Amino acid sequence: MKSRIISIMCSGLLLINFGTFAQEKSFSLAQAREYALNNNLELKNAKLGVDYAKKQVLETTGIGLPQINGTIDYQNFIDIPTQLAPANNFDPTAPEDLLIPFQFGLEQSLSAGFTVNQLIFDGTYLVGLKASKVFVDLARKQSNQTEADIKQNVTKAYYAVLVTEENKKLLARNVETLEKIHFETNELFKNGFVESLDIDRLSLSLANLKTQLTNMEDQVGVAHKLLKFHMGMDVSQEISLTDSLSMLTGKLGEIPNSKADVNNRPEYQALMVQGEISELNIKRYTASYLPSLGAFFTHSQNAFDREFNFFDSEIEYFPTTIIGLKLTVPIFSLQNTGLRQQAKIDLQRVRNQQKNLEQLINLEVSQANTNYSNAMKQYRTQQDNLKKAEGIYKTTVIKYNEGVGSSLEMSNAQTELLTTQTNYINALYDLLNAKTDLDKSLGNL
Repeated sequence: MKSRIISIMCSGLLLINFGTFAQEKSFSLAQAREYALNNNLELKNAKLGVDYAKKQVLETTGIGLPQINGTIDYQNFIDIPTQLAPANNFDPTAPEDLLIPFQFGLEQSLSAGFTVNQLIFDGTYLVGLKASKVFVDLARKQSNQTEADIKQNVTKAYYAVLVTEENKKLLARNVETLEKIHFETNELFKNGFVESLDIDRLSLSLANLKTQLTNMEDQVGVAHKLLKFHMGMDVSQEISLTDSLSMLTGKLGEIPNSKADVNNRPEYQALMVQGEISELNIKRYTASYLPSLGAFFTHSQNAFDREFNFFDSEIEYFPTTIIGLKLTVPIFSLQNTGLRQQAKIDLQRVRNQQKNLEQLINLEVSQANTNYSNAMKQYRTQQDNLKKAEGIYKTTVIKYNEGVGSSLEMSNAQTELLTTQTNYINALYDLLNAKTDLDKSLGNL
């Protein structure tokens, strides 16, 4: 019975582990970006902005199409309106100053009809229709800008996960190595070949390393959550990364001094569209001084009775049909003048923003080129330093094992190796981020 219970528990644990494994998702950097483009909520809202702008085009287009409205008007005159009229209109013998009251109409009335209005010409409508289509283009440019930002955030967060995981591996290897040295030194101490001071130094270094390893494990968890947040994924979802730092670094190379092309930047494209909208606003307010012409058609059926018998087949309905044109000629409007002047000022502001953004983009590209070049130099320097530190550490270990080196030398060599390894990883991280920033400044994201 006991063995059966253990068997069931083991099977359950295997199922749990298999379920956890099955739920884990793997992502390369390209796949993480693609996932973010489909699931990031900020980008989803930007895409909804494009759809919203398209519906605004539909709304504006509808203004120039026929507008049809139906009406039903029922009235019950509890008191029929009374009017006064000279009595001699009905009785020639009545005094001229005598007025008599009379009621005109019936208690019940029903009117049903429809009206059709059609805009024939309106300058502001034509300009507004064009402007609404330009708004769709603006929404697309803004969505592209959000997309570039998301790609940059996901890329840097992906690098951060790889760096923290690599630092964790380095610390774990150093802990493992130092534990082995600590064990061997402790055996030598038992046999009287080393002093207790050597054991204490190694114990202190080992304790510090383990603390750093614990902290790094926490940082790995934070880095994973940040990546999943930028990807638009539930932070509780388990993921693994398939790209490695060495793989991504191998794709980097010497990039010549890249020149800025402001037209590649989505924010500059959006600003250009805003300039076009400002120009259309000026035209729209200018067109408001032109006459507008509209046509209308109205038809109704009207019935009257003393009782509510309007569904009786014998009730008679009287038609009323009207067709006409309405011409509106603007004569004076200080409001339109003020709006037109505001639109001109808005256009000047956009032009100034365009010039300022051009200078800013050129500055960003220049700075990004410099940062990438410096990051590449620092990375290569740390590569050389790492080789030297590894050589020093190996030599120190050999000397220590042969009894010609001290624990202090061993501790210093181990500390220098860990510091150099960390500097190398950080230099690699800075290089990858510098490349990402350069791509973003050039509009390549």
